[in-house]
Amino acid sequence: MPGYRIKWNERKIAELRSEGAGQGSGASYQPWLQSHMLSSQGRTHREPSWKTGRTHHLFSDVEHRLFLLLEWQRDVVDVREQYPLDRELTKEVALSLNLRHPVYPGTKCPAVMTVDLMVTRLVNGEYVYEGYDAKRAEEAKNQVSMDKLEIHATALRAMGMSHTVVFHTEIPLRTVRNIQWIRSAAALAGTEQCLNEFDRHKEMFVTELCEQEEMQSFFEFCRAYDKKHGLPQDSAFRLGCWLLQYGPLSAELGLQRMPDVPISSFVSNQDSMEVRHAV
Repeated sequence: MPGYRIKWNERKIAELRSEGAGQGSGASYQPWLQSHMLSSQGRTHREPSWKTGRTHHLFSDVEHRLFLLLEWQRDVVDVREQYPLDRELTKEVALSLNLRHPVYPGTKCPAVMTVDLMVTRLVNGEYVYEGYDAKRAEEAKNQVSMDKLEIHATALRAMGMSHTVVFHTEIPLRTVRNIQWIRSAAALAGTEQCLNEFDRHKEMFVTELCEQEEMQSFFEFCRAYDKKHGLPQDSAFRLGCWLLQYGPLSAELGLQRMPDVPISSFVSNQDSMEVRHAV
């Protein structure tokens, strides 16, 4: 359990609940724990969501990478980090499993157990909820950590939800880096002036990209597109990344660096412009 700047007791837990911690969804969600509560910032990340507009508080590199992978998936409409489980439920589960329920360091106060990421998917018009914990592979050898994960899994099953543990060795780093590349370029493309320019080019860009027979990398195609249409340098690359992020294009991201991805791997999804959000 991480060290905290705050002193945990029942009064503090009630105070956080009254302030809305662990409640809401989409843009209104407030994580139970935020980075400023930790005594050491460590490898924390504050990552803005392009689906909800909210900034996420992620407490490790593994958590951050898993968040990027999950939010990239088209049917994921919301990711809520540091999601609190009902304490009465986790206490009952721990008792049934003959496991010790965690307490806050230096106290006898039962901890509010949190799942790293609670994912909302929209599947066939229905919302489906899934819990994920992101861990270093070494934690599989730590019995205390595994006991906590067992409590998480059992509690979520009781709530009708699935639970998945993802270890750092299972995360495809090249895919994550390409997603980061796309997110950065798409963010630069997100100004009103750029979007107005892109609106005139998006259909033409997708058509030319998917009809191109010459063997080219994505970057080579974008450089040629800028020159052909008289656009400022890197405009087409940012447009392409924006289209990848928001749906009209898809590509295999796990094989090569984003600029080197062959255009033959791109697929048009011209009817996929809408980005759905949690409600």
